[in-house]
Amino acid sequence: MKAGDLRHRVTFCRLQPGGQDPETGDMQAAEWQDMATVWAQVVPLSVREYLQAAATQNEISARVVVRYSKTTAAVTADDRLRHGADVYQIKGIMSDPVSGREYLTLMCAKVS
Repeated sequence: MKAGDLRHRVTFCRLQPGGQDPETGDMQAAEWQDMATVWAQVVPLSVREYLQAAATQNEISARVVVRYSKTTAAVTADDRLRHGADVYQIKGIMSDPVSGREYLTLMCAKVS
């Protein structure tokens, strides 16, 4: 993976459960909180890839590649990522086939 390919900024977000406000006793809603912002390659799926993905998961709409690090290794399929105004739910995480510690490929579905 060339550094020039990682030209998009994405922010990983994790759902933090709501709780009870200690002062008022009111219940607070769960909310998405930023975990980290990293450089990535965001590639919308081509029509061919989209049709192939539709055979198993019809909602996959983009492939996001990030460098492997402590931060990205902690990402799970329960997390989301933001790229500009777009929000994506992570549907699958694949490590690189050689060492497993160079980059991660995330298969994502756009959240409406």
